[in-house]
Amino acid sequence: MKTAFLKLIKITSPFILFALFSTFFYLLLEKDSFNIVFSAMLLYSFPNAFGKETLIPLAIYGLRAVNGDSILNVIIVSFAVSSIDFIYATFMLFNFDYAYKIPIVGKYVLKAQIKGEKTIAQNPWMHKSAFLAIFLYALIPIQGAGGFVSSIVGRIIGLEKVRVWIASSLGSLVGCIMLGLAADSVFATFERNIFQGLELLLFFIVIGVVIYLVYQKYIKKTHVIQSIQNDKIQHNNAINEDNEKESTDMDTQ
Repeated sequence: MKTAFLKLIKITSPFILFALFSTFFYLLLEKDSFNIVFSAMLLYSFPNAFGKETLIPLAIYGLRAVNGDSILNVIIVSFAVSSIDFIYATFMLFNFDYAYKIPIVGKYVLKAQIKGEKTIAQNPWMHKSAFLAIFLYALIPIQGAGGFVSSIVGRIIGLEKVRVWIASSLGSLVGCIMLGLAADSVFATFERNIFQGLELLLFFIVIGVVIYLVYQKYIKKTHVIQSIQNDKIQHNNAINEDNEKESTDMDTQ
């Protein structure tokens, strides 16, 4: 009876934690602010629906309209959005071994695993620095790189489950804060001077594009190296098979 109850708690942990976080922000914030924050949390909780790179700037913009210019806007939105990644990471901490069997959830886990295996194949260094890799992967402020997928990636590469949970949750929080500070600085600069705001926005866009291009170049280089290594392995295997065949023929004679 006790085991069944604990299993039920683990499976329903996302709903329990979401209710707790929502209650916390409801008690903390005024109605208009809560509606903005809760909407961001709710939209981000749907896999592949909305990314933090969209929701965090929008939520901060909304809070600035309600509360004015305040660093609290960044803190509140960052913690609210990263709480969803914390919820996903906690769910995978408890349920990774049988998450595939859970109705509806199972198909998302399989998709995330495929994405995770592809990510690992493109980034072989992740095996050597597993904790850092999961931290950085969860930190990336793009859709599909949150607590759900990063938790699966961490387990695939063999990182201990508690360390996966810590790296994923911490990486998401730091990433949300960085994105929030960037968005808030752009909005504040726009309010002072529209041209300076455009310059700052362009600066962040250029930085993002450069990072993306460098990463893509790294992936292509990795693919080339892996292809060469695979060709060498296949060539060596073919030579070994030929040598074994010749040895067998000589023994038969």
